[in-house]
Amino acid sequence: MESETDYRETAPVISEWTTVDISHTSVANIVKRVGKAQAIADAQMLEELEIADQLPEGKPVDFLFAEADGVYVKRKSKFLKRLFMRDGIRAVNV
Repeated sequence: MESETDYRETAPVISEWTTVDISHTSVANIVKRVGKAQAIADAQMLEELEIADQLPEGKPVDFLFAEADGVYVKRKSKFLKRLFMRDGIRAVNV
């Protein structure tokens, strides 16, 4: 709403739609606080994406085993996928 109108037009609409009586100054302060919080969240997400973009150093393996499977859930109309990867099989005495 704030992108289409100014703070003075927004305040009465919020007061009419809710039980909150708010001034145009309060609307401006809320918009600024939300904008700052969004900027911080965006910066953190960008930092996480840059870290995730780099591959970690791997170790050489003789064999790499991969197993993939999936199932269609008709009730939810979704296809669930899973993938397992491992670099070997360890023998276990039972």
